[in-house]
Amino acid sequence: IVRGNIYKHSVVYPLKTVSDGGIEKSLKKKLESTKRTEIEYENTKGGITSKLDAVSFELFIHACEKFYGESNLHEFTKTTATDRQSNNVQYTFHIKTKDSDPFNYTINAYLTKCSLLINGRNTQHFINNDVIHIHKIMSNTTIQGAKVNVELLNKNLASKLESALESIDHSKSSLETTSAISNPHKAVEKCHKCNRICKSRAVLCQFGHWVHYSCDKLSEKDIQTIEKDEQNYICKKCSNSSLKSPSRCITLPK
Repeated sequence: IVRGNIYKHSVVYPLKTVSDGGIEKSLKKKLESTKRTEIEYENTKGGITSKLDAVSFELFIHACEKFYGESNLHEFTKTTATDRQSNNVQYTFHIKTKDSDPFNYTINAYLTKCSLLINGRNTQHFINNDVIHIHKIMSNTTIQGAKVNVELLNKNLASKLESALESIDHSKSSLETTSAISNPHKAVEKCHKCNRICKSRAVLCQFGHWVHYSCDKLSEKDIQTIEKDEQNYICKKCSNSSLKSPSRCITLPK
């Protein structure tokens, strides 16, 4: 276990835009990573896994590139995986030693979760040898000669992420309010007869309640007339009560 506050480094961390459906989830995962205080490597059936804080994760990527790129004992390639919006989501380091009996393994670094998966036939070589050098590079990395507190950087990043999430929540609330004003009858009104929500195929009676076409036993001809002309409609229950009061008919889409 390596405590997170051992490493100090300044990182400029860009937040890339992802799809509307995924940006909030991605920001929450990144925020979660800023709260981590230690680095652990765990042996699993699928390989060696690790979760890092956001800043140490960036340090790890930098250290891997430096260690394997400058090593005379390894051959390595780095590939990048992207999502549908062309945002980088994963780095993969393919490692091979130059021994007569070479070791092969792969380091998968997942950017959003700040986690690692080291797999392949010789993952133990990574734990016994490479990780020591990688962590040494991480601890000695400086920006303009200065070492910066990782804990402080994570706190600053967490603050930015929390602000971004609050902004998303505010935008969602505004959209929901606007939608409610623009569509006062959308999927919230219940049928006067069956008491189920009228999502479609329903009509507003003159006297202020909704009823499904099927519940009022309307024929297709009746339905076409109502939807085409938006004529005033009185449901059968109210019609039988001989109530009369003018109101405009509103229909929900098919």
